[in-house]
Amino acid sequence: GPRHADFMGQDLSSSSSALLAEIRQVFLANKYQVETILMGSKASSMSEFIFVESRADALEQGLLENVEEKNPMKENSGPKIPVDLVDLVRIFLLHRVLPLARVCQLFGPECTKLLLRLRAISAIAGNECRLVEPEEACTAVDANSFSCGAFFAMSNVAIWPVEEDLLVATDFEKTFSDSTLEPVMYISEDSLALLAAAPREAVTSLLDLCCGSGVQGIVALRYYADSASFVDLNPRSPRFVRFNLALNCLAHKVEGVF
Repeated sequence: GPRHADFMGQDLSSSSSALLAEIRQVFLANKYQVETILMGSKASSMSEFIFVESRADALEQGLLENVEEKNPMKENSGPKIPVDLVDLVRIFLLHRVLPLARVCQLFGPECTKLLLRLRAISAIAGNECRLVEPEEACTAVDANSFSCGAFFAMSNVAIWPVEEDLLVATDFEKTFSDSTLEPVMYISEDSLALLAAAPREAVTSLLDLCCGSGVQGIVALRYYADSASFVDLNPRSPRFVRFNLALNCLAHKVEGVF
């Protein structure tokens, strides 16, 4: 299954957190939100993106049919979505492969190199079907950000839009468990129901137990909690929680991640 055991295997520096904040702005500037993605893909709910293998072609076709066209000679009918949103959904929800140069065009060289080094994305040498080590891929980006060594890129994590302006990374659904890796679960209908049912009254501190990706605590920090702690037995979970907190610029409100 698509995942990397070493995702977020390093601590985030202040410069890395700043770059993740830039990455977040790219998503939000391109309307990477539930309403826009559902409208563009013609999906009935985000659940269609969970078991995506059987639905990817239809969802992608919906996006392509609704993309903005900068053609004054062609009449636009119906709501349209940014062309960059299509590629963001392709790589981070549909698990499609994009040219690494396209990722670099979306996020810029420095942000792309961070995603490679964190193993949020992996580069692929197309002719050889070979996974490229992060530093080799970063060297290619530095050498020429317009070609990036003709490498391709795939995402090791799914990135879900949540609420109005939050982004939450999880493993893809088809990620399998083994003796050394337990996947961090996608955003399910159960998770969304729990978010909707939570009493949103102001609290000083909150404990997100069995936190997984940290989505419950992250939403709480965004809307009604002054601080939060995150706990999960899965050793992969804290990596996702720290990534998601930095991606949403909320790490400063956290008491601990365990």
